Amino acid sequence: MFYAYGTDADSKTTRLAHWEQVKKSSGIIPEGLRNKPTLPRALSYIWECYADISKGCERVTYQELKAYCDLTGEQLTPWESTLIVEIDELRRINGH
Repeated sequence: MFYAYGTDADSKTTRLAHWEQVKKSSGIIPEGLRNKPTLPRALSYIWECYADISKGCERVTYQELKAYCDLTGEQLTPWESTLIVEIDELRRINGH
């Protein structure tokens, strides 16, 4: 997920968006799109929260989550909060 939704250094669009544009323009399905990661529908809201929160910060912390919840009115459970922090930790470990 991190790789597909990440960007290359010289690009402002995600790799996934680029692959989809290549498919649309040329009809050729890029390798990355053929092997596109799938996210269980039941967890997609966690990924969307993470993507939204991580846009404005270098590292997602519990303080960042609290600020996000205060500003948006979102109510994350302790389990959801921990998962979002762990997702960010994996992103940083993997260098994406």
